[in-house]
Amino acid sequence: MKLSISAGYGLLVMAYIAEKGVSEVVLARELATNCRIPPDYLSKILQKLVRAGVLRSRRGPHGGFATVANADKISFLDIVQAIDGQARVDFKMPGNSHIGKLAEGIEKICIDIVAKYEVLLQTQTLAKLLNLG
Repeated sequence: MKLSISAGYGLLVMAYIAEKGVSEVVLARELATNCRIPPDYLSKILQKLVRAGVLRSRRGPHGGFATVANADKISFLDIVQAIDGQARVDFKMPGNSHIGKLAEGIEKICIDIVAKYEVLLQTQTLAKLLNLG
């Protein structure tokens, strides 16, 4: 379980856009420059955020990106899952030996840790980050 660089950038981009307000549209060029993210890399992050429904895009001369909801309605979990997908435990060892039972115990503990991690991410919103709520 790790927070990827892409997810970190996703949080940064969403915070930057949320700081502007729900009705404000921000150009990708402005995001790339001010958040210091290479434009091609940023494009992939923005696509994932739009597909996940936490960001909306508008084409044309007055186009850009805006949040779909107020900052207090968008959690870190929404953003991280949009970028990295759902956290999961991929630890399985075959067998019913003593080692298998230890591995089973490790898996159960790791599943519990992931669940707690997701709860923590769910309670953190962009508004809290921006001290708006």
